[in-house]
Amino acid sequence: MACIGDKTKHMCAKCVLIISVILFVMGLLTVIFGAIISGNENLNALTESEYLKNMDVEIPASGFSMAIIVGGLFVVLTAVLGCATAKIKNCLITIPFMVLAGILGLMMLIIGLLFLIVATDTEDLVSQVCTTPIAQQNGQDLATIASTQYDNAVGQLMCSTVCPCDVTY
Repeated sequence: MACIGDKTKHMCAKCVLIISVILFVMGLLTVIFGAIISGNENLNALTESEYLKNMDVEIPASGFSMAIIVGGLFVVLTAVLGCATAKIKNCLITIPFMVLAGILGLMMLIIGLLFLIVATDTEDLVSQVCTTPIAQQNGQDLATIASTQYDNAVGQLMCSTVCPCDVTY
């Protein structure tokens, strides 16, 4: 059985320490973000805009922010155990770090799969958003409104003798 040299052990400990410090900062920022949106009662004002009034969209600020805060604290705890593992190198610290890092990796895998499922099921949502008539805009749908605004803002600026525009402009 081959032995691993001290130089290799120290290099691995430095890698774990650096990754743990980055993880700690990201976890702390996640906790701060969760705390900020938990106090923001105007988050649902986004769903009350004129374009989304006809849709049944709600953003539950309190439950969503609490999940973000708990996830951020979990990341911070994992990072602290990672820093302790790099410095102390004791099985009483390394085993909880390994368990939490494994759970964190499994959570990221599950969240990634959920996002993949949601991303592949957005065609109906896009179709509904783009084709629903908006009463305040004389019954025009969002696709027509966006196309008109784009043509006025960008399309006109792109017209030239080299690249002529449609005659309707």
